[in-house]
Parts: sequence; C-alpha cells; structure tokens
Amino acid sequence: MIDKKRLDLVLSTAEGMGLKATLLNDQGLVSVEVNGKEIYLFHKTSNPNTQMATWLANNKFAARVIFERQGLPNIPFCCPADFSEAADFLSEHGKIIVKPLKGGHSRNIHLVQTNDELSKLDLSGCILEKFVEGQEVRLLVVGGEVKAVHHKVYDGPINNPDIVRRVSFEKGQWDQQLVGLAIKAARALGLDFTAVDFLVTAQNEPHLLEINSAPGLDRFQTPDEGPALNIMQLYLEQLIANYS
Repeated sequence: MIDKKRLDLVLSTAEGMGLKATLLNDQGLVSVEVNGKEIYLFHKTSNPNTQMATWLANNKFAARVIFERQGLPNIPFCCPADFSEAADFLSEHGKIIVKPLKGGHSRNIHLVQTNDELSKLDLSGCILEKFVEGQEVRLLVVGGEVKAVHHKVYDGPINNPDIVRRVSFEKGQWDQQLVGLAIKAARALGLDFTAVDFLVTAQNEPHLLEINSAPGLDRFQTPDEGPALNIMQLYLEQLIANYS
C-alpha cells in the first residue's frame, strides 16, 4: 500500500538533490537515477544497513551481549530458561520490563512487579530488563556521526509511540557523553544508519535502552518542537553510498 505522504517526500527530496526518482509499481518500489545508473528502494521500508548489522540490532539479546562486551552502559538483562530464573531476576531487581526479543514499536511490552503478573505472561522469545526510570533520549547516528538528538515526552512508565511527543535540540545543547556512547553503540553493531535510545536518570546516569536499524524518519523530519532535520536526504545519501 502506498503511503502518499512518504512517497511525495522521497520524490521531492530526490528532485531537490538533482536526481530523477520514479515510482515503479503499486508496492512502493522506487528507482532513483544516480550518475546514469538506477538504484532501487521501497519508499517506506528500505534499510541502508547491512543484513548482519540489521539482524544484530533486531535481536535484543544479541545486542545486549555485544553492548556488555563493549563496556557500554547496559541495562541488566536476562533471557530466562524457565519461570524460576525469571522470578529470580524479578526478585533481584524489584521491577522489570518484559519485551519480545524481536519486537518493535513498543508492542507487547509489560511492566512487571510481582510473580503473579510474571506468571500470566508467555516468556518464550522474550528478554527481561531491569526497569530504569529516566528521560528517554534518542540520538540519530548516520555514517558514524550524530545528526540529531530528541527527548521523548510521554506519560506513564512505558513509551507509547503513537502519542509520544518529540522535542529536538540544537547541536550546542547535546550531551557529549551521550554523543560518544551513541557512536560507539552504532559502531559495535556495524550500523551506518541508526537511532540509539538512552534512559538518563535524575542522577544523570545514562543507560542504553535500545538501538534501531530502521528508525522512523517522520519525527526527525518534523519534530513536535525544536529544529527539524532533512533526514530524507541523509537517508537517500546513505542508500546511494551503499550502492557504490
């Protein structure tokens, strides 16, 4: 199904870059002519990262293992073999998040505080993480450089991406510690185009929440507040570079 708003953005951005872009079919396949050659992308779902980097980012357990080995500020985690191991993890941390290993868009995420709540969940294919309360900050990393920083504003302990507000910040306001950590996290998984999410506590302690191999573009293009970024141009430039 064609997302007309996204398609128009792809086509107009390509035109602004001096490139010819053409919709090829009703599945959203687009060709972009670059130096006399065509490259191809789907207007909504093309991923400029390698298959391996994407797989690592999409498997939350694999990503957490790598973050731990790289000395990044990981959130304590567990992939329990059985309920007893899950209950022990809950007892250790008091409040935990249960999420799918390969989920996205904050779907099927549960805040758990009791064994009774835990027993009602299917823990197969899930990862458990210690609940950390703090400000959620997203950093966009493209080609080893941070291009944008957003704060996510939402009510409640779990982000609902459908109603969350995004507030972007000028470069001079960026937390340089988070900038360095985001670049290191992206490099650890081999991601050229990614959004890295942190939780920063009231004591200014950062915790790496998640890394995204195919982050949504719209909220960078048009944040709810703060400076906008022409992320579609960065996205097309990265796709073109990967074709070279």
